[in-house]
Amino acid sequence: MELAIESREEQIVAMQERIEEAPEEEKEDLEWALDDLYFALENIQADMDIGPVNPLLDVWFENENRGFVVGAYGMFLRTMDGGETWKDWAPRIDNRQNFHLNGITRITGGALVVVGEAGQIHVSVDGGETFERREAPYEGSLFGVIGTGQVNEILAFGLRGNMLFSSDLGKSWRMVPNSAGATLNSGVVAEDGRITLVGNGGAVLMSTNGAETFREHFRSDREGVMSAVPISGTDLLIVGEGGAKITDARGRNLQ
Repeated sequence: MELAIESREEQIVAMQERIEEAPEEEKEDLEWALDDLYFALENIQADMDIGPVNPLLDVWFENENRGFVVGAYGMFLRTMDGGETWKDWAPRIDNRQNFHLNGITRITGGALVVVGEAGQIHVSVDGGETFERREAPYEGSLFGVIGTGQVNEILAFGLRGNMLFSSDLGKSWRMVPNSAGATLNSGVVAEDGRITLVGNGGAVLMSTNGAETFREHFRSDREGVMSAVPISGTDLLIVGEGGAKITDARGRNLQ
């Protein structure tokens, strides 16, 4: 929180200086932006009274030193020393409403992608130094994002099973058909290119055609699945409400 307060204070000073130098026709919009910064600062300062409460929701590290974490209410932090120190990275993205940031990953080709609440998708092609907001055809919450293994392809997913696919770094999108309707929490791509998404109600969705279509399966226990990892052959290790289990490619228990 202290990092976020310091960052907002620096932004306020910079915005005040910008307003002083701006032409009259631009000042009104800038003053609205300044009000947003004051509002965000006041919210963070109020949270300090009860201590840290906002969860971190995803993490991605390039190596043992350099990484990012994202979280609730627009939290976005970067470290360059393995987590010894952190810098507030939230000002690098267009998220004035401080919507939750739920997922971050690097896709094939090197781009970093962040997704979150209100259909947010942010893409960086310079290692996370700058991000561009992408327009999405879905305005609900996105809980995860993965690459497909193909250069510049993005698969984002979330509430009520909505899935978005892009082959051009988010400049255009198509909705992927999914009749299952269960909220999707996480995804993984196996070495053979098989894509697996897991979610609430025991949902396990699998694609063998590059996210064109998915085959749907619901585990018999109907317990939520939060993540999956490919293991030997086509088997999976899944974790969720039922603990950790080894399953086949469709999510059926093997032991």
